[in-house]
Amino acid sequence: MLNVRPVARNDPAIRFFHGRGFNTLGHIEMFIDLTPATRRRWKGKKRIAGKDFRF
Repeated sequence: MLNVRPVARNDPAIRFFHGRGFNTLGHIEMFIDLTPATRRRWKGKKRIAGKDFRF
């Protein structure tokens, strides 16, 4: 077995690895951003297991 760990916000890397057969999720790391909401710089949302996540 071989695994890779691109960060969730790295869409090009996720597409690259998925296109080469990496299509099984092993684990997910979750974070909470304690930065004031006006200073957060997250992208849009990804939906995993029926829940929305920022990335």
